[in-house]
Amino acid sequence: MKVRNIILVIAGILVAVFYVLIADAVKYSEPIWILTRAYGLFAYLFLFLLVVLGEFKLLGFKRLFRFHCTAGIITAYLVLLHFISAVFDKFKWGKNLVFSDFLGFNFSDKYLTFVSIGTLAFYLILLISVTSSRMSMSKLGFKRWKLVHYLSYVVLAAVFVHSMALGTDLKTSALRAYIFPFVVFSFSFAAGILLLRSFKGALSQRKWMVLFILLILLISAGVAYSANLLRMNAEKTASLKLEKDRLVYDLAVIQAKNADLNRMVYYLESQINLSVNRSERISRLIDEIRLNITRENVTENITQPPPVIPPDDEWEDDEEEEEEEDDD
Repeated sequence: MKVRNIILVIAGILVAVFYVLIADAVKYSEPIWILTRAYGLFAYLFLFLLVVLGEFKLLGFKRLFRFHCTAGIITAYLVLLHFISAVFDKFKWGKNLVFSDFLGFNFSDKYLTFVSIGTLAFYLILLISVTSSRMSMSKLGFKRWKLVHYLSYVVLAAVFVHSMALGTDLKTSALRAYIFPFVVFSFSFAAGILLLRSFKGALSQRKWMVLFILLILLISAGVAYSANLLRMNAEKTASLKLEKDRLVYDLAVIQAKNADLNRMVYYLESQINLSVNRSERISRLIDEIRLNITRENVTENITQPPPVIPPDDEWEDDEEEEEEEDDD
């Protein structure tokens, strides 16, 4: 193993250990979800490069093969970081899953089935990465080594299915218009290279055939991109229609509430008018009572006999009696 690859292995182990601490610190927040998606996308990219570089050697492009082992190591660590992120994620994907759901295989429902396909790809990519060195080739023998590395196509297919089924960036992300065509193109290109190598005995100019297949696949990617845009426009139209229906429903609810408010206002106005009428009646009754009281007082004053004023002789007799009493 080259010194460069040894340094990559050591650095990858240190990064993985350090990343466990980071993932545990942000497992309940959105960054863990973003990191899971990012590592998954980069892992798919390097897996595609790993497969293509291996095929280029067999098709005559041997200079590019020197990066094959490096691409395998980077792919393994990106897949490992994606796995760690998914295990620690309690914000989105892993909220309802336990650690054993990521290590084992569970086909009880659709979601866990696609998670299990990703788990299978994780195990296989580790096996391929461990056996990528020339030392492994010499120990296993070329035929066994070649058989193991044929599993990279199984891994690519499993990752493709896993990504198409669960990948947020291939379904609802803002980058979907760019990532979806690339994933489709890369998988189609790898499949085309595999078919080309399978029939290489019947082809005399393999390099030109690679370029021809690349051109066809680029056209396919353009078609996929256009179809994806049309699909996104259709989804946007459906979303706008759904939004319109929701606004119509909200408007109907508001109108119903407005009618209820109008009925309530009418009821309150009738109660206010009733209270005003009662108040006026009470005021009239009070005025009538006051008027009756005033009339009774006047009548009493008129019917009461006038005071009797005694004559002057009686006043003088009374004064004399008072003076006698004082003398006594």
